[in-house]
Amino acid sequence: MKDRDTIVTDALDIIDVGLGVFDRENCLIYSNAAFRDLRGYPQDICHKGAPLAELLTYSALRGDFGPGVPEKLVKKRLDEIAAVKDRRVEHVRPDGQVLQIRYQRKKDGGLVITYRDTTAEHRAEAALRRSEERYALVSEAADEAIYDWDIGAGRFFATPRLDDLLDHSISGLAKPMEAWRDLVHADDLEGYVAAVRAHFRGETEQLEQEYRIRVRGGGYRWVHDRGVAVRDATGRVARLVGAVRDVTETRTAEEQLAATQARLVSSLSSLSDGILMVDAERRVELFNQRYVDIFSSAAGTDATPIIRIGRKFFDMIRDGYDMGMFKPHPDGADAWVENRLKAWDSPVSQWELELANGSWILLNEREMPDGGRISIYTDITEIKRREAEAEAARQRFEEAIEAIGSGFALWDSEDRLVISNSRYRAFFEGLADMVVPGKAFNDIIAAGIQRDMFPLARGDVAGYLARIAERRLVADGSVREQFINRHWLQITDHRTQDGGIVSIYTDITERKLAEDRLRAALSEFNAVSEHIDYGILFTGPDLRARIVNRAFRELWEMDQEFIDTCPHMQELIEYNRKTGLYSVSEEEWDEWLAERISSIKAGNVPPREFERGDGKFLRYQVVNLPDGGRMLTYFDITELKARENEASRARDKAETALADLKKAQERLVQSEKMASLGQLTAGIAHEIKNPLNFVNNFSKLSAEMLEELEEVLEEPVKALAEDDRDEAEDLLKTVRENLLKIARHGQRADAIVKNMLLHSRDGPGERQSVGLNAIAEEAMNLAYHAARAEDKSFNIEMVKQLDADLGEVVCYPQDLMRVFLNLVTNGMYAAVKHRETAASGFEPRITLTTKVRGDMAEVQVCDNGAGIPEDVREKIFLPFFTTKPAGEGTGLGLSLSYDIVVKQHGGALTVDSAPRKYTRFTVSIPMSGATG
Repeated sequence: MKDRDTIVTDALDIIDVGLGVFDRENCLIYSNAAFRDLRGYPQDICHKGAPLAELLTYSALRGDFGPGVPEKLVKKRLDEIAAVKDRRVEHVRPDGQVLQIRYQRKKDGGLVITYRDTTAEHRAEAALRRSEERYALVSEAADEAIYDWDIGAGRFFATPRLDDLLDHSISGLAKPMEAWRDLVHADDLEGYVAAVRAHFRGETEQLEQEYRIRVRGGGYRWVHDRGVAVRDATGRVARLVGAVRDVTETRTAEEQLAATQARLVSSLSSLSDGILMVDAERRVELFNQRYVDIFSSAAGTDATPIIRIGRKFFDMIRDGYDMGMFKPHPDGADAWVENRLKAWDSPVSQWELELANGSWILLNEREMPDGGRISIYTDITEIKRREAEAEAARQRFEEAIEAIGSGFALWDSEDRLVISNSRYRAFFEGLADMVVPGKAFNDIIAAGIQRDMFPLARGDVAGYLARIAERRLVADGSVREQFINRHWLQITDHRTQDGGIVSIYTDITERKLAEDRLRAALSEFNAVSEHIDYGILFTGPDLRARIVNRAFRELWEMDQEFIDTCPHMQELIEYNRKTGLYSVSEEEWDEWLAERISSIKAGNVPPREFERGDGKFLRYQVVNLPDGGRMLTYFDITELKARENEASRARDKAETALADLKKAQERLVQSEKMASLGQLTAGIAHEIKNPLNFVNNFSKLSAEMLEELEEVLEEPVKALAEDDRDEAEDLLKTVRENLLKIARHGQRADAIVKNMLLHSRDGPGERQSVGLNAIAEEAMNLAYHAARAEDKSFNIEMVKQLDADLGEVVCYPQDLMRVFLNLVTNGMYAAVKHRETAASGFEPRITLTTKVRGDMAEVQVCDNGAGIPEDVREKIFLPFFTTKPAGEGTGLGLSLSYDIVVKQHGGALTVDSAPRKYTRFTVSIPMSGATG
């Protein structure tokens, strides 16, 4: 059984009065469902412990308190609540909802707030007031008798006109409506009662009935009764207010009207529409001149001879067909008349007919009570022409919006989709069933949220929808950016004159990616520039410092605090005016400084050398930047200058040795081509490795510092407004991802550099006599476990066919281990990769085989992968050539293996392959270890 507290809570959730209880600190202790629903508070805001100020802020931001600064509006409400112990107010929300609010302070300092929805009561009262006002006006101005029947109280009030009309007094009777029913003619009573009941059930907008009613002197008079029900808050009829007028004379006049109709026939000739009346026997009874003119024009001749009173209609139109009035039927006149007969038997209120002369007629046929037929012929040729023009304009409009590179959508004043182009629909490809004309915008967005197409809506659907609704309500053409369905879109909404909205969606994904790359590149540049040994200064077009690296600051002995002020170029130079670094006297300083600034402004200053007051020699250069800024570089060439003197003394000696050196170079280039390439590679690798180490180290350090920064900012970020918090968290996430990318690509580059250094190594290690089977088997095991460590799902069949007669060989074991490890790793990769495209049931396999062939030891590594094309096999051992996708191979592994086997061991490394079957690498080295 439920405990007492649960029962009370369930009961409070059922009532329609909102209840919120706050402690003396104005923090929420309890609220029922109606409290949240009536105020529209989301669950994540209206929770236990939520401050009252936070709830009021939510209402203020939503516009519930009207215009003004939200903070001031909230403070005003809190001051009003604190001023009195029991405060009652009535609040009308922007959507028209009326809430009766009561703030009641408890003895312990707590606060109880109740909300009651009185919208229906106010609307009923307003309707009642309007009815009473109308009643008073009508009573004074109308000749009809006005009545007011209070159904609940059983009271009936009528103006004196009703008593005059009937010569009866109804208002004073105990049961007025029963007395009224008794006066209604017996033949009309049933219809009157049915009309009243239908109106009370809401089936008709008003009660309107004509019936006969008995007067005091005997006899009956016709009355026209028109009334309107007034309903209470529950929708039940509380009163019936109406008017009764005497229409006896009107009824008499109707008889006179019949006589008048005959006279109206003569006026038909003046109508712009053709009129034709046919009796029950399908004979022509009446037609006007316009009818004759329409079909004479269609036939191209006078149709009077065939159109005459008394003639059978179908004989007449048959003659008209023969005269060429109508479009020819493919099966002739009989078929055409037969189709017309079918149409006659199944009349349509309106249908269109194209005549032989190209004009269009709208034919409106009505069957008469006596079985005859009246037909109205309206010339709609001009309308059809305009419809064709409108259709052509619509097609041009659709073609125009299809030509737009952006997504286009037009919404009506009810925010329903009118039309969209294919580009817009492509952005919402997962909502093809929703992005169709007639669908409401909110329904489309709600469906997208359900299908997880809007990441920003996760966790706060209501808030997300509210933000979108707020922007669309303004629709002033302001630009916003939004991530939708894997695309960054720039969105603008424009309000049309009829209250609709034109939405333009532009794909800016590439721009976003470019901005990310630019930020990453700038971050890398800043990190690298800090470790460059020469001074670099970047300025803007205004010659104020933008980027200053460490070497510049140290070269000119400037502290970071000064640099952070973004000083002007003149301030940078003035910084060392008194230090003696510039060999310029005070008298000459101003003129010298003006010339220096002028030359920097002119830009593109070629490299110049000058000696500072402290004896240092600097090479200085100015380069113009595309944005109008300047880049200044300062190289310390003091040591270079000193070496120039030594070089001058050694020049003669060097010239003497130059000839010998050239000859030696020629022999060296000829005999050691690959060795030179290795030295070049090593030099490049060493040069790259230092800045690369800085990139890797600082990316790791930055990632650690970012984690510390996130911990420090965790609470401040939570305190931000939701949009700002989302933006801050998104920025932190982006920076973290960028650092991961820098670290990953830095490690990739480091692997390339290491392989380059291995490839360029001057010579092997120590030669040893070792068992080749053991080295090869260990390489296979190492490769397998390395792959498993990287991917737990990795699996491959390993086959070992080791020749027991293969003993020890003299070799460089560590280098051969590298060769076998590289070949096995490549084979495993190829076999597993082939599984993605191979037929069902394919299992990757790699085979290791060792053999003795004469005085050679042979090791084969064979995989069942996709194989290597013949044109690729010719380049397989070239440096930096790889068959793996970008980012997965360096292209140095096989080149390095080839050098180890062929150059170090005097052996051979060959490859054999069959497409989609296998690839086999064979290593052959001398058993004795001879290198040839």
